[in-house]
Amino acid sequence: MELLGYHGITADEECLIKEKLAHFTSCSLTSEIEEAVINLRKKRKLKLPDAIIAATALCSDLKLLSLDRHLLSVVNAARKEH
Repeated sequence: MELLGYHGITADEECLIKEKLAHFTSCSLTSEIEEAVINLRKKRKLKLPDAIIAATALCSDLKLLSLDRHLLSVVNAARKEH
């Protein structure tokens, strides 16, 4: 959604992004992830999209790949707490 919803994306860029994304697995929101989102937003004051990303990585025990240092620090801190 983040990548494909960018204003001004060209048809070629959209095609390339879809091709790359086809190699990834999609994760649905579960009640466990929803609870983690709520807790992260309360504790860390994250925006909803960032909280969803972080909670999904945490609950699914996935490595988070991001250039967002703040988001990475939130995930790393949450992992240390548990």
